[in-house]
Amino acid sequence: KVIIFSEVTANLLRANYGVAAGKIHVIPHGVPDVPFLQPGKNNLLNVPRRSVRFITTGLLRPAKGIEHVIAAMGDVKKRFSDFAYVICGADHPRNASAVEYRNKLLAAVSHHGLEDHVFFVNRYLDWAQLVSAIQACDVGILAYTSPEQSSSGVLALTLACGRPVITTDFQHARAIVDG
Repeated sequence: KVIIFSEVTANLLRANYGVAAGKIHVIPHGVPDVPFLQPGKNNLLNVPRRSVRFITTGLLRPAKGIEHVIAAMGDVKKRFSDFAYVICGADHPRNASAVEYRNKLLAAVSHHGLEDHVFFVNRYLDWAQLVSAIQACDVGILAYTSPEQSSSGVLALTLACGRPVITTDFQHARAIVDG
């Protein structure tokens, strides 16, 4: 038996790999019951309060596409300066290029002059800390580079915290995010 999060993945397994429909069980990615908290009510680990706080969470790896968000924040800064972008997560332990990726992100922050706007929380957060970090922000950002990304706990949790999400076009987002 195969247990997966999405019907899209089930269709791929049937069509591309010949997995019998009876062996596939879809359990949709759920969300926790998180009480709604107005943005900014929680303190966020040495990140200054700004008019708008954006957040990306999860283990860092190149597939996260954070370098594209940093470049976009450079454009945001030209029009609006009272924001913070929080990149919250440890290097992915099973991705050999994670440390190199973090260094690339730090260089991009410097290149775009965003040292006063982009903040890294370089550690793994437990469940309560992660929820608190998301609740301290206004908007979640997911910039996955692969349209085949079939699930995202980060997307589910950010939505469960009552935050709007700016996202790239990937399978899981297409299935649950409106427009």
